[in-house]
Amino acid sequence: MKMEQKILDISKWQTCIDFQKVKNSGVSGVMIRACYGEFEDSLFKQHIKNALAVGLKVGAYMYSLAHNSATAFKETTAFLKIVEPYEISLFCAIDMEDSIQLNTNNEQRDEIVKTFKDLVERANKKPILYASRYWLDTKFSISTLYSIPLWVAEWSAKCSIENATMWQYGKTHVDGICGAVDGNILFEKSESTIQQENNSLNLKNEPLYPTSTAKQPTNKITGKYFYYDKKIINGRRRITNSPDRIGKSPIGLNVTGFIN
Repeated sequence: MKMEQKILDISKWQTCIDFQKVKNSGVSGVMIRACYGEFEDSLFKQHIKNALAVGLKVGAYMYSLAHNSATAFKETTAFLKIVEPYEISLFCAIDMEDSIQLNTNNEQRDEIVKTFKDLVERANKKPILYASRYWLDTKFSISTLYSIPLWVAEWSAKCSIENATMWQYGKTHVDGICGAVDGNILFEKSESTIQQENNSLNLKNEPLYPTSTAKQPTNKITGKYFYYDKKIINGRRRITNSPDRIGKSPIGLNVTGFIN
């Protein structure tokens, strides 16, 4: 069974906040904008200090202006420097929605997400990708979507992505905040469910290679598979056809093959 927590996302546009009233209203935590590209949100420090002071869970997000992995590296480095002094108990998010990124292709957007994810994990924090349902359907590869938790912006009565970690459902009004604010639901799951979902892949006509260096695939596969482990070998990942085989030995009996 999923447990649900109410989370708000806020930025400099929310200038009037009584965080104690927000907490008393049943809100569990806040995702606070830390920066716009490399530029710090003018109210980030104030918001995060006040939220932590009343015991709210806190996460941070970066509105990304990156158009390739190099610019993603620069803005993520700036983001991590901004949030480093604070206790981030929720996620560090990359917000992918800017028109700059519409002028890139799926491969470039995948590289932006990968760069962000790698740097955040290296800093011992939890990454998450924020994007609209439309962007998730059309702007990223399937492998990228299964490599990082998803924060889905879908303003409707129900989140239609089953493996979403967090769902932004639309505007809401909360005691303690002047005006409307974005409301979110954080879905809590068991550790085993999280591990299985984070490792699962829905593949369609995906080339399957027998080794990490093979030049030609043995065939193409369709269906649900799972990452065998987190290792990247010569740019490829090992997969298996059952969650019970994840990380199990001997490798030869449990690995189905390699995918790019």
